[in-house]
Amino acid sequence: MFSNLNLFHTKLRQFYNSLTDIKTVFIVTAIALSIIGRTSIISVFDHLLTKPFLSHITSSAFSDVTLILLTLIYIILIVKLLGENTRIHIFLFLAALTLLTAYLYFRVQGVHYDYTPFVLFRQIKYADIVILFCSGMIALKGLEWLSPKYPVNYYEDPFIADLPIRRSSDDLLNRKQFAKRIAEKIQSKIVKENAGALAIGITGPWGSGKTSFAYMVLENLDKERIIVHFNPWRSSSSSKIIEDFFELLIGILSKYDPNLSRNVYRYAKTLTQIDENKFTKGLKGVSDYFEERNKNELYDAVNRSIATIYKQIVIFIDDLDRLDKSEILEVLRIIRNTANFNNVIYLVAYDKGYVLEAVKSFNPHNHASFLEKIFQFEFSLPLYESVLIRKFIRELLEPKLSEGFKQQLLIVLDSRGYKAQKINDELIQTHREAIRLSNSLLFEIKDIEDDILFYDFYLLQLLKIKYPIVYNDIIQSWDTFFIIYHEKNENYFRFRNESERNKETGGISGYFDPVKKNAEYNNDKNQNTEIFANYLNELKQKIGYNDKDISNINLLIKELINADRVLQNLENESYKAFVHPNNFFKYFAFQLLEGEISAKDFEKARKLSFQDYEKIINEWVSDNKYGAFLDKLYKIRVFVNQQEFENHVLALFKVGKDYVSNDRQLGFDYKHLMEILKYPATSLKTTDIRLYPDLVSYQDFLLDLFEQAKFPAEFESNLINQIISYQYEFPLDFSKLATINMQYFQSYLNKQGDISNTFWNLFHNCKMKASDGLSKEKNAEAKTLCIDYYLAHLSTEKLGQLINQTNPDSDYYYFSPDNLNFFFNDFQELENWLTKAEQLDRQHPAYLEFVDFVNKIKVNNFNSIKFDFKQLIPVRWRSM
Repeated sequence: MFSNLNLFHTKLRQFYNSLTDIKTVFIVTAIALSIIGRTSIISVFDHLLTKPFLSHITSSAFSDVTLILLTLIYIILIVKLLGENTRIHIFLFLAALTLLTAYLYFRVQGVHYDYTPFVLFRQIKYADIVILFCSGMIALKGLEWLSPKYPVNYYEDPFIADLPIRRSSDDLLNRKQFAKRIAEKIQSKIVKENAGALAIGITGPWGSGKTSFAYMVLENLDKERIIVHFNPWRSSSSSKIIEDFFELLIGILSKYDPNLSRNVYRYAKTLTQIDENKFTKGLKGVSDYFEERNKNELYDAVNRSIATIYKQIVIFIDDLDRLDKSEILEVLRIIRNTANFNNVIYLVAYDKGYVLEAVKSFNPHNHASFLEKIFQFEFSLPLYESVLIRKFIRELLEPKLSEGFKQQLLIVLDSRGYKAQKINDELIQTHREAIRLSNSLLFEIKDIEDDILFYDFYLLQLLKIKYPIVYNDIIQSWDTFFIIYHEKNENYFRFRNESERNKETGGISGYFDPVKKNAEYNNDKNQNTEIFANYLNELKQKIGYNDKDISNINLLIKELINADRVLQNLENESYKAFVHPNNFFKYFAFQLLEGEISAKDFEKARKLSFQDYEKIINEWVSDNKYGAFLDKLYKIRVFVNQQEFENHVLALFKVGKDYVSNDRQLGFDYKHLMEILKYPATSLKTTDIRLYPDLVSYQDFLLDLFEQAKFPAEFESNLINQIISYQYEFPLDFSKLATINMQYFQSYLNKQGDISNTFWNLFHNCKMKASDGLSKEKNAEAKTLCIDYYLAHLSTEKLGQLINQTNPDSDYYYFSPDNLNFFFNDFQELENWLTKAEQLDRQHPAYLEFVDFVNKIKVNNFNSIKFDFKQLIPVRWRSM
């Protein structure tokens, strides 16, 4: 019941507001005057419309059809408007209501007019379409008023709005006494007559609180002052600024003195064209509308009118430092020349450096002192006190942080024993910056707050807010800037030295290669410049960072990778610090380039079971994000636990198998995978085991990977071949790996696989370490199996595989001695095989062509011959 009463009250208030609107009052007045003077209006209507046009309309079938079609179109339009919840303007509603009332009066009374009927429906008149039109408009407005308005639902975790304060009681920066003093100065009467306007400038950098300070000044003015708020930023162009200014001024002054408003209007007309259709222009006197006056006379008239109202006019101009150069010039012209009226005070907020740059574009020789001619007084906002900014940040963040993070927030803001307080004071110096920092931090920390150290996350947010280029470059090139070292069973970041840059790739020089510890590095007499330091010097030249910026960035990053730093009472949380490489991507979980996979999604996926992880990988592949997935995958080089490591290895195996299945053998980075496989244990002799309880446990995992490989296991065979070929230190014995590769080849032969690239690849991968322990050699058993299988399964159509082209552009072919000797002891054995091989079709044209080639090459003493093959496809410039 109460809700219905509230709804009725709301509707009633809306209706009241509509009716009491000044424009509505005018149209209602016009309607009332029309009713009073209806006789004259009817006479004019008859003279202009009824007699010359409407009286000549006669009934006809054509007219009936036309009006019926028009009615249908109108009904469709009304239905469409209803479906779109279109709002009908109150003007249209009142006009329709008035027209309907007038028409029904004449129609029902049947006086004054005769109405033309439809041919088919004599009781319905042509003019009755007016009822339909007006009823439709009235119904739409009625439904708009009666339709329920559902409240918008809001969550309880909004962004922090960057809004200026409007009351001195909200002043957190101890500036209200200055605002009060300026207000008193404004309200002090200037002794000199005809002094013109007084201009006061409130200056400070963006976000320093200029608007808030100006509001405090206005708050301290008594109510007898006329306050005008002009925001030139809302003007569509520089040419519109003066016009918009005077339109606003005329509208406000009309409430106090129509003569003053009229004089200002006349004066404005000499300066710019003001839209004659605007309602405010009705304030001008009709008799004076086209008068031409001398501009000075009109200016004096405005001053005389201002004197008669006995009121001071205070014009507040905000956002001057948001304008472009030409717009700033227009505003300055208003203040100093165009609207330099007596008893007018301009209160203008701006960034002085920005405005001076604009002035310099049109006054390069005297721009530094130009503003002295405009503003009689400039008040530069006092610097923010660091302690007040830190207090403001704490008030913004504390209510929305967990208890554990509140403690770290205090360390960041109030503890002098750590670098964060100094960095914060250097980088966050305005309320606006504090609000932007807080919004960013609270938004991005929500899903990772259990996995990161707040202290480090706060520092990274400072970097992101102040130096976004550096922040993004660290994400993209972390392995160029940092190197990982191992100490006390932990991994840490330190700056990478130029001498440690990989000369081939520009990236890291091998994650698992031994690197120096911090102490050794710092004592190295031959130490080179850090890559990050050189990067900052380049930014200094290209972007314009100054020495202070470089110092702030260096201090911040060094604090992030300070392995010796232990936060008070947070010793058990230190493993979450940024300095540990395995935490790196957690701190950038919300960084997502278009078309990429977010670090947050990637981190979440790779910690699932591999079955679920694989499903997500397949989804990424189907969404054309395979490249983004590989980019993320290859950046992972450290692991927290066994499952995370094994998921990573299985994912790399999946990628490798995909490369092999799509005949992209050279695209996969086998070396990277071999380095990853050495992460838990670098060799058979190592005693430093990670993630696994012992070496045997890890070896079992590796053996399972190789022994359970799915047919034909070509990728796994390639990997083993790489390990043996490069004599790579590995946790499995080479002889064991060679045996596994031999088993892959035997399995392929047992399943009658084709003589394809996979066949040859599996065979060539059957290598083993030679007796000298250094070189590698083919497996003799594999060779025997290969020859027997090949000669028993080579089809007639593929006999051309035994013939080689002499060079790429030649029509000459021969039997390569290497290939021939691989399969046969001599040429006679080849001929014997041709006559005995059971799988060969000796009637097939390809067989006959091969025999013809054999005979001709014998005649040529086994040298190459020119031959035009029709059936066979020889090997083109390629040996077995």
